[in-house]
Amino acid sequence: MVDHRRIAVIRNPVAGQRNQQFVTKVTTQLTACGARVCQFTTQYAGHGEILAADLAKAGDTHLVVAAGGDGTIREVASGLYGSETPLGIIPAGSANVMARDLGYLPFGRISAKHITTALLGAKRTPLYPFEVRHAEKLHLGFCWLSTGFDAEVLAAVNPVWKRRVGRAAFIPAILRALIQEKQRASIHWQMGQQTSGTCARMIVANIRRYGGPFVLTNKTHISKQGLACLMFRGQGAASRLRELAQMVFRPGDRKGDVCSLEGGSLTIGGPETAHQLDGDFIGYGSVTISQAIKPLQVLQP
Repeated sequence: MVDHRRIAVIRNPVAGQRNQQFVTKVTTQLTACGARVCQFTTQYAGHGEILAADLAKAGDTHLVVAAGGDGTIREVASGLYGSETPLGIIPAGSANVMARDLGYLPFGRISAKHITTALLGAKRTPLYPFEVRHAEKLHLGFCWLSTGFDAEVLAAVNPVWKRRVGRAAFIPAILRALIQEKQRASIHWQMGQQTSGTCARMIVANIRRYGGPFVLTNKTHISKQGLACLMFRGQGAASRLRELAQMVFRPGDRKGDVCSLEGGSLTIGGPETAHQLDGDFIGYGSVTISQAIKPLQVLQP
């Protein structure tokens, strides 16, 4: 295979030494196939978005690839949004949820040959993001926003241990969040002007998967407009444990109430409500979610 396209790879250096070796293996194979590969390394949170936006504005790159986890992908995708430059992925995170949902990790296996082939020959598919307004700032989401327990877990994860041991770093964070769960108040939500309610935990999903290999819902798809809103009403640590255990065997929407957000907006939470977006903790307070109108083009194996 000979390919002369210009490919920019934006890599997250804190993804771990093993993952960095995998990224290097993929870029080496891309170069061997004739692609002209330029690599950029993020230096701080949000840097991936700036790098991707600059590359898209310059207009001389055929493909911009995010090499990292779901947070890195969100940054790069946000920078490309509104341009014609497509997004590719080299999975190098802990869970790689979006990469799994798009088919970059068939059967959960990471293959440099499969990723290289995907980046050189995959078809484009539209990816519809959603907008999240929080603390007077607008974020773009591409996977999901979760409120309550899941966000509290992320807030408690030690980033140093996450880089060293991957998913195992979530175990003490989950235990801490479970201990504190009984003290948390119900989360208020309002959809439009007429529909409102409360729940113990909420996940607004743009893709099927969650936390890695687990299926969250079959009621949404990354290439179609519309978000699935899962509302879990059971209070306390026992309810959270049952939900986590049941997701191993069946989709999470079998346990939670599900509705669709296809237009308008959804407002969630109050001053003490925790939120995480695409695997990154974004803080406490109220958020308002709405569907973005235009899609981003992403390569899908």
